[in-house]
Amino acid sequence: MFIYSGGWIFNKAASMLIKILFTVLVVIVVLLFVKSRSSGRVAPRAEPVTVEKAPPSDLRIAAYIFIGLMMSVTVGILLLEWYNGSREVVIRVIDTRSGDYVDYQARRDDVARGSFTTVDGRKVYIADVERIELIDE
Repeated sequence: MFIYSGGWIFNKAASMLIKILFTVLVVIVVLLFVKSRSSGRVAPRAEPVTVEKAPPSDLRIAAYIFIGLMMSVTVGILLLEWYNGSREVVIRVIDTRSGDYVDYQARRDDVARGSFTTVDGRKVYIADVERIELIDE
């Protein structure tokens, strides 16, 4: 059970989008850096030379495995965040003065600071004297 009593909930969708965009930006910068660094080392040759292709080194294989593992974990976390955010929860709005409560159905991502949107599209605003509880079913 998650209790929310007027605190600030960070928008997870915006947070994940910023993280993804930052990761893509870092990958692009690293690729550009490696490409510019490797293009400066090539010396002009007068005649073409055939070179036997050596098998990939252990370090390169480990790097590919690490990159694949990191991408798999990233996709797994994104899917888990999406699944948890799209689950329906029971939101109990409790009047702190009288103790009366009303239950609503909403998706977890639709809960924001001081308000939430129910499954049937109603926007509910929370007063300062009320608190909400999120009950996972």
